[in-house]
Amino acid sequence: MFAVSVLVSVLLLIGAWSFRQTRSTEAFAVAGRSAPAWLVAGSLVATIVGGSSTLGMAGLGFSKGLVGAWWLLGGVVGLLVLGAVLVERVRSTEVYTLPELLGRQYGSGVKTVASVLIAVAWLGIIAGQMVAAGQVLTVISPWPQADSIVVAGLVLIGYAFLGGQHSILRTDALQCVVLVVGIVVCASVGVQEIGGLSELRRALPPGRLAFPIRDATDLPFVTRMLVLVGSTYLVGPDIYSRLLCARDARAARRAVFCAAGVLVPVALAVVTVGLTARAHFPYLQAEQAFPTVIAELLPKTSAVLVVAALLAALMSSADTCLVTASVIVGIDVLRDHFAPTLDERRQLTLCRICVLVLGGLSLVTALHMQSIIKSLMLGYTLYAAGLAIPTLAGFWRKKLRVNAAGAIAAAVMGGGLALWAKFGGPPNMDLIAVGASGVVLFLGSWVMAYRCRAAD
Repeated sequence: MFAVSVLVSVLLLIGAWSFRQTRSTEAFAVAGRSAPAWLVAGSLVATIVGGSSTLGMAGLGFSKGLVGAWWLLGGVVGLLVLGAVLVERVRSTEVYTLPELLGRQYGSGVKTVASVLIAVAWLGIIAGQMVAAGQVLTVISPWPQADSIVVAGLVLIGYAFLGGQHSILRTDALQCVVLVVGIVVCASVGVQEIGGLSELRRALPPGRLAFPIRDATDLPFVTRMLVLVGSTYLVGPDIYSRLLCARDARAARRAVFCAAGVLVPVALAVVTVGLTARAHFPYLQAEQAFPTVIAELLPKTSAVLVVAALLAALMSSADTCLVTASVIVGIDVLRDHFAPTLDERRQLTLCRICVLVLGGLSLVTALHMQSIIKSLMLGYTLYAAGLAIPTLAGFWRKKLRVNAAGAIAAAVMGGGLALWAKFGGPPNMDLIAVGASGVVLFLGSWVMAYRCRAAD
């Protein structure tokens, strides 16, 4: 507990220092748009490798084998497309949030719909990170999981409240290094304890090391990872918040490609942890794979390092999502609709209040959650189905002839079908929801344009 206490103390001290330095909405929301490429890259890695990419993806490795790496590799594909095609367009907008970008593309109506949809989706994602942090804390503390979730949640809410992106960016680079080292140590010790890769292969059920897929039954899973997870990296509000912190488009592009390069070996290492857990402890619940390897296989010193790394990753991911969602609610909803003349100081105060409110709601949600992956997939599916295609199409709005009416219809249709998919809908409805969103975007836009021409 001593090492974790030191980590938490350092984070809060940096947050307190940043509180004094963060005097504007721009500093709180996008760190003053002054970050170099290496800082943004480290922040991207630390943001992405959170609960889903540690405990959750190790659980996928435990249950599915090496194919589980597609959770993060699907995101890498999204990052590569982002770096090659969209970075300059995003960075040149000089906005604070993704809904603000959508507002420039389509108008204020789409901005409001996007803000609400992202806020709802990101509550589940933040809560999933809190659940994961609680599971990690139970490895080294005497607290039950509920108490651990409360402790982790309160720390990350306090950290986000104090410094916003200004403090998060400055700790993410350090957390990234600790995180990657910790994951590699955990995977290496797990393989070594079983006698090497050849022994690991013999100890696992057949096909667990097959890649990119084992058989046709893995195709729906891989497709979901590429479409639902990959699209949230391609047009995700937390990813864009990092790009908007970069000092220019070139730094943002370099950061995206560097982060993608680091994430590939990290994905394989995390899945390896799940595979070693399957070989050593075949009767575990899947999402207990990573904590069990830490507690049962690692020497005490290494276990402390890995726990610190995981907590750093979880807090980084949750804080980035929390600050992003809070700025969206505070600026894009509350200020724009109820207090458009609010001065700079009060805008910053409003964003900090939103951190407390959304963080509290996420903590309450986390205390009622059962599965990291399911909660995260709810958020990803809701976002991808509702906003991914309208956002992408908006970059070429005039050429594609899409408009606000089509974008709103697409967001409502896609988001509604995504909720149905997660609460009792038929198989593959989550993927159908993404396609339906695209169809409705173009049909709605063309119908509205036709009616406008007919009215003229």
